[in-house]
Amino acid sequence: VYADLFPKRVRSMILDGVLELGPTGLELAAEQAAGFETALDRWVQYCRAGEGCQTAEDPLGAVGQVLALSEQPGGIPAPGASRDAGPGEANLGISMALYSQSLWNALDRALADALAGDGSRLVDLADQYVGIGDFEIYFAVNCLDFEWPEDPEEFFAFADETALESPHFGEALVNDYVRCATWPVEREPLEPVAAPGTPPIVVISTTGDPATPYEAGVVVADRLESGVLVTNEGDGHTVVADGKRCIDELVVRYLIEGVAPDDGTTC
Repeated sequence: VYADLFPKRVRSMILDGVLELGPTGLELAAEQAAGFETALDRWVQYCRAGEGCQTAEDPLGAVGQVLALSEQPGGIPAPGASRDAGPGEANLGISMALYSQSLWNALDRALADALAGDGSRLVDLADQYVGIGDFEIYFAVNCLDFEWPEDPEEFFAFADETALESPHFGEALVNDYVRCATWPVEREPLEPVAAPGTPPIVVISTTGDPATPYEAGVVVADRLESGVLVTNEGDGHTVVADGKRCIDELVVRYLIEGVAPDDGTTC
């Protein structure tokens, strides 16, 4: 949006992990839920490939069992945490671990402990998620920038539909936005932008990104008049300055020398 408003003030711009403008908030929530399902499938493949996972026999089944246990009255006891692991903690904890491959083993340990009756590691992962940033600001932005229903029941119905395609994350992720139904400030939904007249805008999208799915980056790069798509074949949410040499070298060259990578570059 900034590039669309002030194209002459852009020297260089990188979008690393992005959601598209145009869909409604509910549609984007469903896309994100699908992204988390993709990331979960990649973790399952990792465990099944013999990476020492305690849940390797049935990692996906372990996730389903833990989520079901968290729904029981009182949740999963968590003697090493400040509270027990209810459905909110379980869902947030699993989601947090999918943001970075470095947390995949922690997810396995948390699930194994939870199946053994101790949800402490799940609560710890959930607390890491909540501690990432100020979620009041996150929802203020999202509730204003996208179109949302005004009836909470529409959220719940859409959550049920989304759960059919994204059974582990669809319901929780969509329902998390129900606060947008009664947000006390008038919405100003953003329209798709092409940002004509800018230098190349580099859009980096990761194939296994849970929160900003790969396909969204493809759409944004294609829509931008000077968009350049860089595909990162990997896992986790965003990649710039995360130690992947191929990505960091092209980023540094672009930022310092002004030379953009070729559209369609893959790392």
